[in-house]
Amino acid sequence: MTLHEYLAISDAQKVSRVSIAALSSSEYNAQRLTLFSLEQLRALAQLWGVARNGSKQGLVGRIIQRKEFRQQLAAHSRESLLTLTRRELVRMAKEARLFYSALNKEEIATQLVAWRKSEALRAAQQLGEARHIRIVQKALRAGLPVPPENRERYGLDSEGRPERQIFRVPRSVAARRAPEAVAAARELSQQDFETWVERNPEAAHKANFITPGAMLDHSLFWLAVRNAYESDPQPALFT
Repeated sequence: MTLHEYLAISDAQKVSRVSIAALSSSEYNAQRLTLFSLEQLRALAQLWGVARNGSKQGLVGRIIQRKEFRQQLAAHSRESLLTLTRRELVRMAKEARLFYSALNKEEIATQLVAWRKSEALRAAQQLGEARHIRIVQKALRAGLPVPPENRERYGLDSEGRPERQIFRVPRSVAARRAPEAVAAARELSQQDFETWVERNPEAAHKANFITPGAMLDHSLFWLAVRNAYESDPQPALFT
């Protein structure tokens, strides 16, 4: 089942009772949230669309501030927003990180309502995706067949573990997009790889299909591939 298919079912956004996401926002306070681990708070921050860096106290502060803002905005319709001053609307637009400098009150109000709806949709999709990745991982660990697009979407190897990446692309995907360049970087020394690039410009150029500009710096590409396959057995393409 693809992510798109999974999100269409009724329980896609259900979470475990022990998950931080199961905590009602009405129960959010500094004392309660700081009981959770830093990783759990980072996950919750991602769900609320705020920065995930910093200390636990900083994360808790941003989460509570965003929750209170969302509650404030939820109490408004576009019409009620228009009764506010432009200064008040600008303050709200700043909190939502919306462009506002060249907009009038009507346009800011419209953007705020659209942002509220899109944020709710984004959070629901993130919950569904978090559940879906767990299902995919369990299937892989059990040796069940999994559609390739599911593995690639989450960057998982055949055993359900996070796959190493080349320029933030799962290495299996990178190897499929530029097989000759990846294989050459894996087996050849850096100096020999430079020579290979000069002699095989067409094959080397395919590295840019991994991510644009991947081959702008040959040494960085070589190093990225070596790091992604560190401790793995070498291919036999050049022996």
